[in-house]
Amino acid sequence: MDHPTDFEAILKQTFEAQQKQLASQNRLIKQMEERAAARDPAYEDLQFKHVTFNASQPKPTIPPTSKKGKMRASTGSIPTKTSSNPRPMKPSQTRS
Repeated sequence: MDHPTDFEAILKQTFEAQQKQLASQNRLIKQMEERAAARDPAYEDLQFKHVTFNASQPKPTIPPTSKKGKMRASTGSIPTKTSSNPRPMKPSQTRS
């Protein structure tokens, strides 16, 4: 088991590292606030909440691609009428 002094030293190092990190974060926050305060008000107008959309412009027309009308599905998958006389099985398919 670790000695209490070793544990206290680890706690002290961790605390000091956290304090340095907090101080660095606070400096960055202060710099960001100063830059935001110094911005030109016109920059703030560039935000998307101030952008509007005018829907009065005419919509483009899409030319028809084909004069044939609606496409049909292939008829290959439609079952055909079964005959009353089924085909005889090949000798290789017969059961023994």
